[in-house]
Amino acid sequence: YGMIGIGLITFLIRQRWILWTHAVLLILTAGLALYDFYQWGYDYGHNLDMEHAIIKIPGMSYQPPLLGSKQLLNFTATSLPGIGGYLMAASALAGLIAIFLAPRSTKRSTGVKTNENTVQKSGSNPVAKPSVGV
Repeated sequence: YGMIGIGLITFLIRQRWILWTHAVLLILTAGLALYDFYQWGYDYGHNLDMEHAIIKIPGMSYQPPLLGSKQLLNFTATSLPGIGGYLMAASALAGLIAIFLAPRSTKRSTGVKTNENTVQKSGSNPVAKPSVGV
């Protein structure tokens, strides 16, 4: 629920810095989730009770793949992201797209001071035309 809350705050505040924060946190969370899944799979495949195992092959580990398919003895183990993984990837992609489409801050100073009264609109003529027929 934390990332959903940060996403809602990002939507409400609508600042570029919080878009970056949300995108980085989302990518870090996805990376930590993959690392945790890898650690679980490693522990699952390497810490076996060899005394009660049905099939014993020396040097064989039964670690499932992180992503993709892997042959484990006589069966194929496949590991693909579920709907949550695809939604998280789509959310991270949407966040990165939002960062690049968001307008830049207008607070940057160029060193040139302008007066709103002296700025003319395009198409207007700064020279006054003499009145005709007087």
